Amino acid sequence: MLAMENDSIRTINFYDLQLHTGTFNDVAQWIIHQSLIREAVLPTIIAHVNVHNYYELIKNQPFKRELQQNSFLLFDGIGLKGAAFIAGLGWLPDLNGTDLFPLIMGKGSEKQLKIYCLGTELGVIERAVNKIRYRFPRILVTGYRHGYFKPNEEKEVVEEINASKADMLIIGMGFITQEKFALRYRKQLDVKVIWNVGGLFDIVSEEKPRTPLFMRKLRLEWLFRLLLEPRRRWKRIFVSAPYFFVNFLMYRVRNIIRYITGTT
Repeated sequence: MLAMENDSIRTINFYDLQLHTGTFNDVAQWIIHQSLIREAVLPTIIAHVNVHNYYELIKNQPFKRELQQNSFLLFDGIGLKGAAFIAGLGWLPDLNGTDLFPLIMGKGSEKQLKIYCLGTELGVIERAVNKIRYRFPRILVTGYRHGYFKPNEEKEVVEEINASKADMLIIGMGFITQEKFALRYRKQLDVKVIWNVGGLFDIVSEEKPRTPLFMRKLRLEWLFRLLLEPRRRWKRIFVSAPYFFVNFLMYRVRNIIRYITGTT
C-alpha cells in the first residue's frame, strides 16, 4: 500500500482495502500537490471506490490486489458510508468526482495546471473540454481524446498524452477499464497524476444532468440515476448493492467470530 503524506486525510482499513477519506478541500489540495509539486518517479494513480466498484473488485481479487498496491483509493458513495458506519468507523466523509472536480480545477487554475482528458465519445469529450476552458480559463487543456480506441492504438494514445506535457491525465472510461489502462501504462506515462473519474465527462459536458441539489442533500443520487437510466443502472441497485452488503456482513461476522474465539 502506498503512503499518503497528509495528516488531514484519514486512511481507513475497510473490508480488506485501505481507503482514503477527508474533506473535499483537503483532498483537492493534496491532488494538486501531487500534480504540480511532487517530484514524480511514477504517476500517482487515483481511483474512486463505491459500492458498485467494490462489487467489481470482489469478483476480481488479483486486480483488487494490484489496484490496492499501486493506487490511492478514495472512499466514495452513500453505500460505503453506511457500511463504514455499521463497521463502527463513524459517519465518514465520502468523495465523489463530480463535487471534487470543480475544487481541483479551481485550485489548479491558480497554478495553471495542465490536463489531458481521455474518455467517453468524441462529441461528449469535446463539449466537456469546451466547458472546462470556459469555466476555468487558466486551466490548460493540452490535449483530449475519446475513449473508444482499439488495443493496437493504445501506444499511440500514450505517446499523444506524453507529447501534451500534461501534469494530470483525467480518464473517464468507466471502472475498471480506466484503472487497467492506468496500471498498464503507468511506467510509460509522463504525467504526475492519473485521476480515474468514470462518467464525469458526461456531467461536465452536460450530456447528462446533475442530480438536483435537494436529492443530493438527501443522498438520493442513486435514485435519480436509476430513474434517468434504468437499463444501465438497475444492476448497480439490484445486484451490486445486495451482493456487496451480503458479503460485507459475512466478512463482519467472520471477524467477530475470530475475535471471540481468538483465532486469526
